[in-house]
Amino acid sequence: MGLFFSHETLHRPRRALAALGCAAAGMAPFTSFSADLNDTGLGQCFDASGPVACTQANVGDSALHPRQDARFGRDAQAAAGSLVKIGGGAAGFDFTALDTTGQPVAPGAHVCVRDNVTGLVWSTETLASTFTAAGAAAAGYSRCSQWQGWRLPTRRELLSIVHNGAAQPAIDAAYFPATVPGGYWSGDVYGLDTARAWAVDFADGASLAPAQSASNALRLVSAGAGVNQAPRITIANVNLDDKAAMAPYMAPEASAYPHWRPQAMVMPGWASVSPGPASESTQNLTATVTLLPVTGQKALEFDVPPTLDPATGTLSFKVKYQFEDYVENTGGHRVMWNSSAGLARVQVELKDNGGTANGGVDTSTAVFEIFLDPKPKAVDRSIRAPWRNLCVSVTVMAWDADTVNMFEPGAPIILPPLKIASLPKNGYLEDVNDFFTPAYSNDHKVAGYNLYSSFCYRPFSMTYTGLDSFTFTVTDTDGNVSEPGTINIEIYEN
Repeated sequence: MGLFFSHETLHRPRRALAALGCAAAGMAPFTSFSADLNDTGLGQCFDASGPVACTQANVGDSALHPRQDARFGRDAQAAAGSLVKIGGGAAGFDFTALDTTGQPVAPGAHVCVRDNVTGLVWSTETLASTFTAAGAAAAGYSRCSQWQGWRLPTRRELLSIVHNGAAQPAIDAAYFPATVPGGYWSGDVYGLDTARAWAVDFADGASLAPAQSASNALRLVSAGAGVNQAPRITIANVNLDDKAAMAPYMAPEASAYPHWRPQAMVMPGWASVSPGPASESTQNLTATVTLLPVTGQKALEFDVPPTLDPATGTLSFKVKYQFEDYVENTGGHRVMWNSSAGLARVQVELKDNGGTANGGVDTSTAVFEIFLDPKPKAVDRSIRAPWRNLCVSVTVMAWDADTVNMFEPGAPIILPPLKIASLPKNGYLEDVNDFFTPAYSNDHKVAGYNLYSSFCYRPFSMTYTGLDSFTFTVTDTDGNVSEPGTINIEIYEN
């Protein structure tokens, strides 16, 4: 036999059809589905006089109104206490409330709802829009951070959350508290009149077809499969001249030489790295590190290029260095080291294995700098001395990482020049050496030299007490001139 439905019947609430029954003579029961579907939420059976208990006598196969909705499916299992749910919800519905980060939360503190039967994720927010403007509202929508790709639902998707056992609104209000009892747009155009579009009335669950220019409520939906979000990385520049910042990474290595070798820089926890939101925490990460071109200044070079361990955020590298095996005139032997210096621009590409399906993003990039100033540093110092001192001994100090050819076997020693930039006002300098004397150091865990020069400061008056100062600069063998260093002198009466 054929089944016939009027156009009017298709627009009526599903609860109005519940008492019609679904069986006919010779028609096998419909017992399985090819996809996960929500039940209707209807837990009440009816006969011609009104509501009745869903018993075999009232709605069984031999009854006048047999095989009613409330006797079968998820709703019946929920009523019998045999339905296992992931989350909660009225009747046979299975919802999980989600917070702003997309994580499960108790209902009432949520902004999204995951339907554990259909896999869809719904916004709890009710918007208002015409059908023609609804697409733009969806395109810019953001909610429950791990979910992307928000869109208008189809009419069937909207009908899947209609609770036919409730009214005004016909929905599980504990999970969708902002629902208004009125029409909500779907994304489906009405086929018989393309100036209209399908909507679902959440006053009673009916389907409507209002004009697209009409203003109706709007609830957006996401695919719910968890569109992959880009991995996250927080990094900072590395300034090798900042001794305070570098101090935690400065433990020396044992060496057969009397001076430390330049060492690998290992910086645990330097980067904050994650695959994305907490829901993606089990994804695997790989990090690819690339040195970018540097223009307009000297480039820092490496013997071991930078690498990043995405599991720990550890940054590792070793600055390029060279050593000069210098035999002194006295027959003594020393090994002198010096490092590369300058700027390195480093790009980190972080990739997870979450894929790019449905517009997902699996890659992030970040750029940082590693810097070791090629200019020498003139060191500020303060000196105190008693009065009536014929010579106040002054030692000026500087540091240079990349002075090259300071020591060449068989060649003259090239020493960095010292220049007094401004003279003291209450005394004068005597026996000033024009050059610095070098001594190996790796205070920065890179090779380099501390530079020294000593001479006398004499007050104009033997009885002078008070303050004085002068400044100086150092020029390295590459021609780089330091910023002035200041020597403050205090002469006190003892």
